[in-house]
Amino acid sequence: MENKFVEIIQQPSYWVEEVNNLMYDAMVNYMESHQLNKTEFADHLNITKGRLSQILNSGEINFSLEKLFSIALKIGKIPNIKFEDTATYITKLENVQKKQYSTTPKTLNVQFASDVHHTTLKKAKKIAKTTD
Repeated sequence: MENKFVEIIQQPSYWVEEVNNLMYDAMVNYMESHQLNKTEFADHLNITKGRLSQILNSGEINFSLEKLFSIALKIGKIPNIKFEDTATYITKLENVQKKQYSTTPKTLNVQFASDVHHTTLKKAKKIAKTTD
């Protein structure tokens, strides 16, 4: 596993972004699948339309845990947080990477995280650009 990636996943900001991305995706999917406009969705979430627009335009969630959980429940999602041993997590990523390396050219090595976290892939691509 690349040391740069291991270093990055040990930063709190990485995991805040991970949660923000997951919540953003869930909110957008809910809004679209229920065909809600911004006003209706903001009312459903009990937030202002301005705050909803800020979230949808920038992707920055930055809610307290209580508000994050409240919104998750309102959009039909259970906030399932688990704390995993760092070494175990890295080993899982390495195993996914090895599996994908066996059928994927090395130039596509940023694909290793796709089976673990869908938003991690986006970040892995950014990391790969800075480490190449």
